[in-house]
Amino acid sequence: MEILFFSLQLYFPFQAYQEHKTHFVSEFGFQSLLSLETVRTFALEPEWKMTSYVMEHHQRNSAGNSNIITYLTDHFRRPKDFPSLVYLMQLLRAEAVRTGVEYWRRNMRYKIGALYWQLNDCWPAASWACIDYYGRWKALHYDARRFYAPLLSSVADGGTCLEIHVSSDLMEQLEASLSWSLETLTGEVLESG
Repeated sequence: MEILFFSLQLYFPFQAYQEHKTHFVSEFGFQSLLSLETVRTFALEPEWKMTSYVMEHHQRNSAGNSNIITYLTDHFRRPKDFPSLVYLMQLLRAEAVRTGVEYWRRNMRYKIGALYWQLNDCWPAASWACIDYYGRWKALHYDARRFYAPLLSSVADGGTCLEIHVSSDLMEQLEASLSWSLETLTGEVLESG
């Protein structure tokens, strides 16, 4: 059995997870800032900038902030202020890890497990942890309850079509139905099934 360790240290799209041919993925992850409540414990509001001394001191990966900003601008519009930046970084990280886990779960015949790095922090810092130093859950920890649930529906982007998948870790057979809809941002249903 192959075991894989990697983290998004060098830039590549989240979809690159699908290129790794291994059976068990161990210690993959993506960094994010911590919650604004935790930032308040060590930084005054004038220091709420990614390049301030205190924020860089609480980032132990020398390329971390620039990597995060690169990914952020690829997936979201530029945030209007620091609290929005913190929030979007949390969502970005959850999206990165979810992309990998959902792909591996859709391919359970070949992929038998995935563990993301890491659970908690030993001090308040930008990190890979999904629970911060003070025990506050980051967005990833909330999202992990869904993408590691025994029954998961996910969508694979096939380029010109989307594929809906259901992954089950349940030991018994389950009869269920799945409804879907493709909607505009205003809620107009374009297609459904």
